[in-house]
Amino acid sequence: MVYFTIALLLFAASHLAEPSLVARKRLYYFASIALFAFVAFRYEVGCDWEGYAVQYDKAYLLGLTESLKDSEPGWWAMIYALSASDIYFPWINVITAAIFFFGVHSLARRQPNPAFFMALLFPVLIINMPMSGIRQGAAIGIMCYAVTCLMAGRWKRYVFMVAVAASLHNSALVFVILAPLGIKRLTPTARIVTMGLLSVPAVSLVVLGAAGQQAIDRYVDTGYDANGAVYRLAMLAVSGIFFFLLLRRQWREEYPGDYPLAVYGSGALIGLVLILPLSSVIADRLGYYLIPIQAMIFARTAHLEGFRPGRVLAPVISLGFLAFLYVWTSTSNNFEICYVPYQNWLYEEPTYSRGLR
Repeated sequence: MVYFTIALLLFAASHLAEPSLVARKRLYYFASIALFAFVAFRYEVGCDWEGYAVQYDKAYLLGLTESLKDSEPGWWAMIYALSASDIYFPWINVITAAIFFFGVHSLARRQPNPAFFMALLFPVLIINMPMSGIRQGAAIGIMCYAVTCLMAGRWKRYVFMVAVAASLHNSALVFVILAPLGIKRLTPTARIVTMGLLSVPAVSLVVLGAAGQQAIDRYVDTGYDANGAVYRLAMLAVSGIFFFLLLRRQWREEYPGDYPLAVYGSGALIGLVLILPLSSVIADRLGYYLIPIQAMIFARTAHLEGFRPGRVLAPVISLGFLAFLYVWTSTSNNFEICYVPYQNWLYEEPTYSRGLR
């Protein structure tokens, strides 16, 4: 019950700190540091732990030149550097967690209650990505920072950061489509047209690339499904519908700077459901990138001055996320295998170096 207890404390504390801006900020920094330690220094926790250990050995055997020939060279260069330096394998978790939380911080600090934003990320995103799928977790962290660049109108830096994220996990390349949102001089119609034009090469590069072909071979029409994907994607779709039905008009007035991102992001939250029949795994993987937008929508619900039910709905939203986590942690055999028992090596560094020896 350690995961549910952490989530319960995060949500409860974030609501208790709500009346005070100072309390919100202090709680956020405390929670961020504690969660980073919890995630980064875990030991043999996460579904992909052994898989990354194999990659750690493989990168060393391939060498730097061969590693850089991969379609995701940033990842292989990173893991090769650790392996060649004989740095303990679990340190890859520390590095990727640092990237993830740095990116999340860049987005969280823009929220009225950053502690609530972080609490919303924990039950699904944090447990599944930086605590298991660390490669995509690092890519998501970079994309969070990229989104802040986009909202500030720095679209060129956004495109660069998308490329960096894609060098870790090829799927991030899809989000170059959003670059026109950062070009302020474009009209809404011009943005849509430009995004449509960008979607062709972006999707083609992802699908036709080695990683994309491997994903298609594994997950399209193979009968392989992502456990719990339907429920995670349903939560994303509900949050998108929630925005359009209840928050859109008020959001435009109070947060005009990131209104386009909220609109297109909410549309994507709903649109992912269309990919579900094709492949639940691919839809699920893309959905993780959008969870920070979901968290941004819910985190601001209580702070939209023109939306009076917001302060009442915020605790209800928290209860919904807690209920999801409780059901997942108490009924999923996969969760038991991957995350229980929780172990941490913060006070006792592992004694092996290369691989799981």
